[in-house]
Amino acid sequence: MSDYLPRFAACRDVGHAWDYAEWYGSRRTLICSNCDARRDDKLDNFEIASRKYKYPAGYSLKNTPISIKVLRRQLSREASKLARWVGVKTLTGK
Repeated sequence: MSDYLPRFAACRDVGHAWDYAEWYGSRRTLICSNCDARRDDKLDNFEIASRKYKYPAGYSLKNTPISIKVLRRQLSREASKLARWVGVKTLTGK
């Protein structure tokens, strides 16, 4: 497996950081500010009637011959890079 970008691993882990790119009538387009994935929604009374995604090159793992063990190891390495890349925040509660 080639190097899997930390920003892709972050979106797979915690979800995309969607920003509105366009909203016109019953159609809206959102772009992930982290990985540049695109989501096109068609709305009917503000409910999703249809949804399509377009992912950047390198995001998909489809048709990638890789074992789960190797994939977990790779994503674990990428997660450690991500922690350095975005910083680690700790929560304290009382």
